Amino acid sequence: MVEFELREAGRADAFAISILVETSFEGSREDRLIKDLRAEDALGLELVAIERGHVIGHAAFPRLSRPEGWYALAPLTVRADRRRMGVGSALVRVGIDRLRQAEAPALLVLGDPDYYERFGFSLGAAAKLRSAYPKNNLMMLAFAPGLSGAAFDVDYPSVFLRN
Repeated sequence: MVEFELREAGRADAFAISILVETSFEGSREDRLIKDLRAEDALGLELVAIERGHVIGHAAFPRLSRPEGWYALAPLTVRADRRRMGVGSALVRVGIDRLRQAEAPALLVLGDPDYYERFGFSLGAAAKLRSAYPKNNLMMLAFAPGLSGAAFDVDYPSVFLRN
């Protein structure tokens, strides 16, 4: 297990986050997405994992365009040599806790159900959501009662369509 601290990302972290994201994903699509989300003030929460002064993990939680107050988790990045050490899980759990405390109604994620279901995300909870994204990867974690399994139109910030 690696020792690290989790905190909200600050302006001084932007360059290190950019390097992390570009080296973790093929190409710069996700890095451009994060920069565009920041530029449009669409990031509701941004967390980093720090080990000995270096960013080893990052999680972005943009606000959805609709429904109002809903969030997404996208993207989640962990440095390759720090994967499977609890960094990603810690980023997700802290993000969930902070959004729940902020009384966000729901959190969506597009990803592997085998990974995200352990945090409470569910394909079934998102089954009736209408979105531009495939249903086999879209999961929801509802914080507010009555949202799980309900039908809603879901729009991610427009920067997702450009990236």
